[in-house]
Amino acid sequence: KAQYEAFPYPRVSPDADGGEIPREYHWLRMEQLNMYNYGGRRESWDGFQVLVAGCGTGGAVVGWAHTLKPYRGAFVTALDLSEASVSTTRERLRTFGCEEGKDFALHTMSLLDVADIAGTSTKYDLVVSTGVLHHLASPLAGLQALDSVLADDGALAIMVYGKVGRAGIYELQRVFKDELREGGEDATDMLLKIKALDEALPPSNHFKRTLYDQPLATLPDIELVDLFLHPRDRAF
Repeated sequence: KAQYEAFPYPRVSPDADGGEIPREYHWLRMEQLNMYNYGGRRESWDGFQVLVAGCGTGGAVVGWAHTLKPYRGAFVTALDLSEASVSTTRERLRTFGCEEGKDFALHTMSLLDVADIAGTSTKYDLVVSTGVLHHLASPLAGLQALDSVLADDGALAIMVYGKVGRAGIYELQRVFKDELREGGEDATDMLLKIKALDEALPPSNHFKRTLYDQPLATLPDIELVDLFLHPRDRAF
């Protein structure tokens, strides 16, 4: 929570909301959902209920709320631990003319408590949780909480980290955690150390060779904190 209050993630690029639909409109669109989950047979999205659990700065929330706006009774509920992230999401939704209470609802809370807002009657047709479960003390508890509010014919769309794809990141994480952190540094101090070490990394470094060959100083601080300084980060 503290990290995401100080460094709301992901960073919202200046052109993210410049088009008809947000550029960050996620990796799952209505056409894909209809085919994947409904065999292409869903004809109406009236009343469609979406939950975004761990909304961050709102890319998926804005995309779904904007897309579902023409459909009667369709609604997007979103939650996040970070008030800074929720506030950013709210501002972006207003940019697209979405009305709080009519098109969407936002909550600052843990996804483990999602049943508290869903109540006994609300079930979500789509639950989206991207980059969240792998930061929980118990990812399984988070998955079970989301499953408990999913409609019987609903879709659960999640993303969690993969060990192989992030191997270069974890190598550097261990360096920063075990060799550079002396005990009292805050994120700002650690960012200076990360950028200084980066200048000494050869092109053959695993991270440089497979993920990002540009100087880390060219990445926004928000991205560097999430990549290398997250206090709880596991992969599957």
